[in-house]
Amino acid sequence: MNALVSGIYQRFPALSHKHFRRFFFAQLVSLVGTWMQQAAIPWLVEYQTGSAYMVGLVIALSSLPILLFTVPAGVFADRRPKRTILVYTQIFLLVNAALFALFSAVGALSIAVIIALSIMRGLLMSFDIPVRQSFFREMVGRESLPSAIAVNSGMFNAARIVGPALAGLFLAVGPTICFLLNAVSFVGVIIVLFRMKPVAAAALDSKSGWHSLVDGFRYVRSNPGIRAIFFLLAVCSIFGWSYMTLLPTMSHWIYHAPPYGYGLLLSSCGVGALIGAATVGRMRDARNLPKFVIGGWLVFIAALTGFGCSASYFAGMFAIFGIGLGLTTLHVAQNSLVQTLVSDRYRGRVMGLYMFLWAGLGTFGSYVVGQMAEMLHGVSATLAINAAICLGAVLLVRSRIMAAGRQIAPHAHAPAGVAEQTVEAPEVLPLRSASPPAITLEQQDAS
Repeated sequence: MNALVSGIYQRFPALSHKHFRRFFFAQLVSLVGTWMQQAAIPWLVEYQTGSAYMVGLVIALSSLPILLFTVPAGVFADRRPKRTILVYTQIFLLVNAALFALFSAVGALSIAVIIALSIMRGLLMSFDIPVRQSFFREMVGRESLPSAIAVNSGMFNAARIVGPALAGLFLAVGPTICFLLNAVSFVGVIIVLFRMKPVAAAALDSKSGWHSLVDGFRYVRSNPGIRAIFFLLAVCSIFGWSYMTLLPTMSHWIYHAPPYGYGLLLSSCGVGALIGAATVGRMRDARNLPKFVIGGWLVFIAALTGFGCSASYFAGMFAIFGIGLGLTTLHVAQNSLVQTLVSDRYRGRVMGLYMFLWAGLGTFGSYVVGQMAEMLHGVSATLAINAAICLGAVLLVRSRIMAAGRQIAPHAHAPAGVAEQTVEAPEVLPLRSASPPAITLEQQDAS
């Protein structure tokens, strides 16, 4: 038994840290509950209205706060203790799920109430996501950071498979049980966070909110590796995620698959995602991260092209598996590379911008890809064009990505504490002498 545990810790070093291990298991339960609720809400909206438009509207409104507030939330994360912020977001998310359960139990969960509670949840998640992403460093230190990010991604995708399946069983009784179980699932995370003592707490930023935000943009501009990854994030959000927008069309009109066939396509993507997360999670030398970034992108582009060309259901399922594998590999590797390069005092702001580009621009990308499919009168042509755009973007910044890996000092087998001192990214110039930011607030508003 001890040999088995030691083998797991060797393959996934982040799990050797007591606080992260407890957080992992508590968060896994919580994410299963979250996915149960996220599956129940569209079902309930469709049941009440029979309108696909209303389902889309509720989902879009719940995502709007993430688009608007993840960057300011990153500033907030650098100015307050991250563990404290997470405790509050988890408590309020528990309250949010409990309100869903209460209104559902008394028969008062109208569309207006669903929208209001969904927007409330989106606002809470806009703070929770960047803070949680930047908190991994404080739980495991810098040496085990890529492993922590990969394990977290694997946990997310496992919950994405299990949660909706359980929701399908409980919805036969009613959505109230899904909301109630989600509320209960937050208790473990809150207890773990209360008892946790971060191993590498970062110094807090003392600048005003506006100056701290501008300073964060200038820091990103000063780091070519991070800037290149953010460019790829924007390309992926607008053009790479296109397969999700077009997947229902491919399933129904090209493959003529029944509803459960569409579910199997999503499941095959989840299986690929789990393998991708596990592959990166076993890596011990952060200097190899650029290879995983480029390799993940190439697998994703090849699979996206194959998906657009596939005429049979099983060929499409294999392509979707490759998409999940490549997309998760590149995402985990990019996230790990950014967090390895970034200075601790900028971590919250950088991860806020990261999540804005990764999650926030997806809504805009879905609209762009939908319009492309309408103009080109074909899904296959749209996917081929998007794959070509992604390939061009990777080739454009490949050298900068590889150069970023050479900035990382070797620390794969360094003891904890040594790595804390050897991998710190170089500091940028002071605010008054830094170059003007490449990304302005006006440009973000326009996005």
